[in-house]
Amino acid sequence: MKRKAACAAVLCTLVVAGCSSDSGKQLKYGEMATFSAKSGRSYGVTVMRVEKGDNSDLSALSHPSDYAGDTPYYVHYSLTKTSDGSVQPDVSLDAADGSTHLTMLSLLPSLDFSDPLHPKTQSFAKCPSSTDSLDKTAKGESVSECVIFLAHQGTGDPTSVAMTQGKSNTAVATWK
Repeated sequence: MKRKAACAAVLCTLVVAGCSSDSGKQLKYGEMATFSAKSGRSYGVTVMRVEKGDNSDLSALSHPSDYAGDTPYYVHYSLTKTSDGSVQPDVSLDAADGSTHLTMLSLLPSLDFSDPLHPKTQSFAKCPSSTDSLDKTAKGESVSECVIFLAHQGTGDPTSVAMTQGKSNTAVATWK
């Protein structure tokens, strides 16, 4: 019963996230859109590419059978500091195959304690993200990020990646 409730919650989130008909700025992969942070300072977001993975990529997860038949897609993007000072970007991405929104897979990095004095952060090898904070970079510098989306059986390849900010479901930019 708990599993059904969790699935329903994910489905509701996807339905709500996909309700907007406004897709904001229209961009091609590799183009940067600039936004204002809550601090009033600016940052850029560039969706570089969407890479199709293989279901076998998910075998590294703790319960790979939960993802049987799913195809992972890796959305590679960068955040660029476009103004001086503290910048904390507000970025939420959504991948869709037209009318169907893919499920975002959130993975927390794990720690490797093979050397207890110097633990290392391990991330999902197919979708690495920077360990640097955009806030600590200089103006003009970027950090690379990646997010995983799952296409369930019957869902096509993603045709767009949309970005929302805050609690809004309205896309402020869409990359195709």
